[in-house]
Amino acid sequence: MPDDSKSGPVREEWSLEETSLESVDLQADGQTVDSNTSHRSTLEYSGLSGGPTLTVEAEISAQLRQEERTCDEYNQSTDSCEGSWETAINHPSEQLTVTDSLETTVNRVDTADGNQTAFETDESRTGAVVYPGTVWSGIDIDDETQVRGNWRFYSAGADGWHTMVSRTESGATRANSTVRPAQLYAVPMQAEPDVSGGVTDTVKPPLEIEAAWGSEHEGPSLGDEIDVTPVDQYVNATSVALQPEALPAGSFDTVTVHGIVRGQSQSVSLEEEGTVRETNLELTVLEANSSGAVVEATVTENATGEPVTSGRVEVGNQSAPLNASGMAHLHLEERPSLLVDGTYVAADWWDAETMYAEADDRAKIPPKYPKFAQLVQLALVTLLWFLPVSLAVYGFDYLSDGTFLGLTDNNDR
Repeated sequence: MPDDSKSGPVREEWSLEETSLESVDLQADGQTVDSNTSHRSTLEYSGLSGGPTLTVEAEISAQLRQEERTCDEYNQSTDSCEGSWETAINHPSEQLTVTDSLETTVNRVDTADGNQTAFETDESRTGAVVYPGTVWSGIDIDDETQVRGNWRFYSAGADGWHTMVSRTESGATRANSTVRPAQLYAVPMQAEPDVSGGVTDTVKPPLEIEAAWGSEHEGPSLGDEIDVTPVDQYVNATSVALQPEALPAGSFDTVTVHGIVRGQSQSVSLEEEGTVRETNLELTVLEANSSGAVVEATVTENATGEPVTSGRVEVGNQSAPLNASGMAHLHLEERPSLLVDGTYVAADWWDAETMYAEADDRAKIPPKYPKFAQLVQLALVTLLWFLPVSLAVYGFDYLSDGTFLGLTDNNDR
């Protein structure tokens, strides 16, 4: 209110007759979404998307009483009225509109999705891929098991609320604020998601995170006054592949995805959309010598016998992809001693169009028997080598009347 005037020929006294809070409106991008008239208004909104600007607008009004007295004979030297005072009463009013705005980003958990995968090799085994659809804080598998996202939370007070100023007719007083609004912040505290639920050094996790992928980001920088240490690099995981280690069958039938905003969650039913097919690997050693070996690998589906055309075969430190016939040839730089071990390595089941299981096989190095042609050649060489010698020995024995070696029968003479 204006100050009172208690001297001079015109004197004023001011008083507050009435105040009112005409309205408190919440606007999103200029459109009113809620209104109230309380000094402590609770304003609600829903259905927003994108990055709207939220604005609170309050309209305040006040009506004053102005008593104005005017002296018709004023003595300036004594500051007194030597005549009479004429009094006029006025009721001026004032209105004030105050606003405050906040830039926001909507985090809505309503597009989460996922699927389950079965395994031919083990009917009790299952896998799942969950697509949260937005930035998320956790995925509940059951009441005790949760996949935790990268994000952790801290709160900090808003600036400008350390001291409160109270103004009255008699003046103003300052005091430490008993009210201080806090802002909640989400910060990435680890590079990738992990599993919670009673995991210790001696107790294995009930769930295994096979893979988590998405866009990679640098961690934020915080002020020294914030006792929180963000991670330097993290993955904003938009997809998570999971496999139970100690959970019952059906654990992935329904999961719940939680956003980073409290109260934002969505239950997702995961339908079975594929099966990891069992495979068979057959190794054959085509050639082996002192300088190495050539191994042929053939991979087929167990159920149908059809060739498997994706993935690769590993033998020792050598690896080769399968061709359109489900075969691969590997050239080993060193000759194996006796056995050759190989593994069919399939593409990751959560990232493959057709899913296959791994398979192993062992092949023996064939003995180094001479070939038939080599045996015939050896026999001829041996015959040609020893025939002249045999004839010569027999001739000497004949000329010596059997006394040389005793091979000639002389009884008939």
